[in-house]
Amino acid sequence: MDDEEFRAAAGDVIDYIIGYQRRIRERAPLPAVTPGYLRHLVPSEAPEQPDSWADVLADMERVIQPGMTHWHSPQFHAFCPLANSPPALLAEMLAHGLSCVGLNWEAAPACLELEMLVLEWVAKLLQLPDEFMTRTGTGGGVITGSATEGVLVTVIAARERALARLRAADPELDETVARGRLVAFTSCQANPAIQRAAATAEVRLRALPADSECSWRGDTLRQAVEEELAAGNVPIYVVATLGTTSTCAFDRLDELGAVCRQHEMWLHVDAAYAGAALICPEYRHLLQCGVQDVTSFSFNAHKWLLVNFDCGLLWVRDASQLAEANRIDAPYLDTAETTLPNFRNWSLALGRRFRALKLWFVLRLYGVSGLQEYIRGHVQLARQFEELVRRDERFELAAPVSMGVVCFRLRGEGNAATAELLRRVSEARRVYMVKTELPTGQLAARFVVVSRVTTDRDIAVSWEEIRRHADAALSGAAADSDRPPAVQPTGHVETCTCTTKRNGFMTDKTVSERWRMLMLLHKVGYRGH
Repeated sequence: MDDEEFRAAAGDVIDYIIGYQRRIRERAPLPAVTPGYLRHLVPSEAPEQPDSWADVLADMERVIQPGMTHWHSPQFHAFCPLANSPPALLAEMLAHGLSCVGLNWEAAPACLELEMLVLEWVAKLLQLPDEFMTRTGTGGGVITGSATEGVLVTVIAARERALARLRAADPELDETVARGRLVAFTSCQANPAIQRAAATAEVRLRALPADSECSWRGDTLRQAVEEELAAGNVPIYVVATLGTTSTCAFDRLDELGAVCRQHEMWLHVDAAYAGAALICPEYRHLLQCGVQDVTSFSFNAHKWLLVNFDCGLLWVRDASQLAEANRIDAPYLDTAETTLPNFRNWSLALGRRFRALKLWFVLRLYGVSGLQEYIRGHVQLARQFEELVRRDERFELAAPVSMGVVCFRLRGEGNAATAELLRRVSEARRVYMVKTELPTGQLAARFVVVSRVTTDRDIAVSWEEIRRHADAALSGAAADSDRPPAVQPTGHVETCTCTTKRNGFMTDKTVSERWRMLMLLHKVGYRGH
């Protein structure tokens, strides 16, 4: 492909993207394909001779689009927003056209320095303390692949800080034994990716209970810390969440911070989704109430700040602890520039893309006011959906509405009706939601305002589709409850403690032998005759 062919093809791609986004409402958010569909459409071997550009582009509709879940459909209400905007797309084209790898300053001066600049811009919007700024404090910010990576590199830093303290106190320390004593804490409502990060860092993680509004409180953490200290273990790290994945609940940062300060634990704040909202003055108190005790903070700009994936943002109060714990060195990586940070030591990857460019473009072309308007618009749409739920007596809110997240369920005992509703809505493919489970064990439908182009009318359309399935879901659940149980345990019923997995964490739950049997039958899909 020569320059002129590239120019023409690039125009075709831009036209395709614009057409796709303009007509996104014509596509069902969920595809109708079955696993393995693509093997029937694509040859089993690569072409010996080049295909034509026209054929390749045509296969976007023939091969790719049939298997696409349309995250930017206004009827896509699952997971969290996945940002997409013209400024970010333009910046990605330029970044890939320049095609640099930010190993160090010499490898890409603009890549490193722009990253420092835009992270300071955003830190000031969040009103992070001066210590988190590269130019004014001991810390700074860095772009990562995701908030999960932010948890991983900071828990590694906390681990190494704790081991250094233990070695200083005991020069004869058996490091293998010491590592086994380290423990971290988070909430049972935290994202399960935190469990993976802790496991990768080989730090034991305890997931502690949340309160009735799904928030994690300081007393719960204090009790767990005291238990670990009494057992001879070393509490080192806490992950508080601002905007949990399940319900968008906010942990009590002021209370958790006080416990971390008392026991000199690293306090990391994971605000993957809701962190972007902190650029709005009316939400900054959610962080400011405990920011004085925060050691590190992260959120994903690719969720709610109109920067396309991937663009996780991480700030630390003391950059030296992060860099020393994650250092990558080799003779060919030496640099004469020593006054600026080496971001390869602040994140997992050695090779780093020019991700700061798209964040810079978005901040400049939307402006702070434009981004605030976008976030507030999503919050308002969620409130509109909340009001629709409240007006229908068949439904109830399952958790306090927060940001752009509404958790609701069908009224009645048990979870069968809500599960049936989600199944029917999913099979119809016109609206996509996912389920969530509350600390009480209740199942809820999780409705999130996701698309950049969602309007009041789109919310009404999604609600009508959900309502359309409500009566059938209630009837189906009632019919199932009328069936005789497939298994009737008899004799003495003993209580026992069994382990169940909730939100990705292993938690203890006391149940009867009879209900354990029924739970196992339900898990394998057995519904009786």
